[in-house]
Amino acid sequence: MQQDIFTKDTSEPCRTRDNNIKLVEMDVVRRYKETHDNWDSFGELVAFQLNDTHPTIGVAELMRLLMDENGLGWTKSWELTTKVFSFTNHTVLPEALEKWPVTLVEKLLPRHMQIIYDINWRFIQTLRNKYGDDYKRIGKMSIIEELADGQKFIRMAYMALVASHTVNGVAAIHSDIIKKEVKRQGPRTFKEFYDLWPEKFQNKTNGVTQRRWLAFCNPGLRKLISDKLGNEEWITDLEMLQDLVPHADDKEFQEKWWDVKQQNKVHLAGAPPLPPFGDLCQPAKCLMVKSVRETTRLQEVGPSGLQSVLNRHNVS
Repeated sequence: MQQDIFTKDTSEPCRTRDNNIKLVEMDVVRRYKETHDNWDSFGELVAFQLNDTHPTIGVAELMRLLMDENGLGWTKSWELTTKVFSFTNHTVLPEALEKWPVTLVEKLLPRHMQIIYDINWRFIQTLRNKYGDDYKRIGKMSIIEELADGQKFIRMAYMALVASHTVNGVAAIHSDIIKKEVKRQGPRTFKEFYDLWPEKFQNKTNGVTQRRWLAFCNPGLRKLISDKLGNEEWITDLEMLQDLVPHADDKEFQEKWWDVKQQNKVHLAGAPPLPPFGDLCQPAKCLMVKSVRETTRLQEVGPSGLQSVLNRHNVS
């Protein structure tokens, strides 16, 4: 079993993000091959969204799968890889711009490190063809960062930028920031990459898909809103919900809204309890959990940890 390159103690084997990404990509490739005799449609039918830099090792993993396990050459593998990856950046703060020590990746994922070196070498040739021997610019944009003391790091955001067909921020102002040079000391932006590939950069504003998370998942609230507005056109035109504002202080409407919420909580409370927590969700009070990414995280928190969260929010 591979070691988790995110843990401090690399002597302890554990489940890895890399392994999770590997399994997903292996399954995608397997399913594609079941219905296709060639790779011509792979780039049109497959899409991997890099949500910040955490899953960027998937770029090297897909290259490995295509070359080592499916016999494709570098050129074809890179063509397919750059067709299926896109990159969303949520912030230019360090936590979203991971740097992985080269020595660690060489030890734990040596084949991936070889591929990353190859990706970077070819990218540097692209830079030299455009900018000549401008080594200051090349050094700033290289996927491999080399420090004065000899340490080397993989700039995962830069690998995502190089491998992705599109790059986006999550709001218009943020998508604009990542394209501009910051004149003060602070977060790095992607200005050099925007200068090189302006066509890659776009904006995708975060938001709620009301058709899925309201109209489909919450039929009670859907009916209440539609009855009050007199139509269901709001499902495809969210701005129509502004027509509810005049009813915000309507006591009868407030009571109906509250009834819908309570009915949903009763429905949730009747669902099978989630181990190891047991029946913690009562009809009257229920804690909404925004995101629990892995079952292992639930196990790490444990019942006592979750109960402390409930206590802080006065949920019995």
